[in-house]
Amino acid sequence: MIQKSTTVIFSCKTNLVFLAPLMCFTLTGRSNQHRSFPPTIYNSWTHYVQLAFFLPANKRKTSYEDINRHKVSEAAELGVNVFPTIVHADFETAIHNTVTTVWPGCEVQAFRFHLGQSWWRKIQSLGLSKQYGKKDSEVSQFFKKIFGLSLSPPAEVCDCFALEFLFNLPNDKRVKSFATTC
Repeated sequence: MIQKSTTVIFSCKTNLVFLAPLMCFTLTGRSNQHRSFPPTIYNSWTHYVQLAFFLPANKRKTSYEDINRHKVSEAAELGVNVFPTIVHADFETAIHNTVTTVWPGCEVQAFRFHLGQSWWRKIQSLGLSKQYGKKDSEVSQFFKKIFGLSLSPPAEVCDCFALEFLFNLPNDKRVKSFATTC
């Protein structure tokens, strides 16, 4: 266990050596609602093997930068480099920004599950969940296409959304709100 500033890191040299040559790994943050535990556990893992656990003081970019820079420096002391080309992460902006700061040129890929979860929460907050559940409704059909958009090639998403979806919005101001804020 290493304590850096107010961040606690659980890992070992073997795990850092294993992590170093990987070109792709996953960083996830998980909130814990139980009062007796720290607010966030930040994991670094690959192939479903968790290699390091981090307990940051907060969910700010600087905390995540400290964690990733420490990971790089610890690996360097072992004679290995940590320079991934792809990092998979959830939809925490601080994690995305940190990856591109610590590893310039690294591609950040988000999880489709978290995107869908975010969209579903937005649908619920706009009071559209009943309309979504009606299979034949215009609103339901629109949202099913939106959820399918995440399966499209990234280069086609913007044009598809702008040319197909925005021109065919259901006549509901809440759907318009969804389309312009998500």
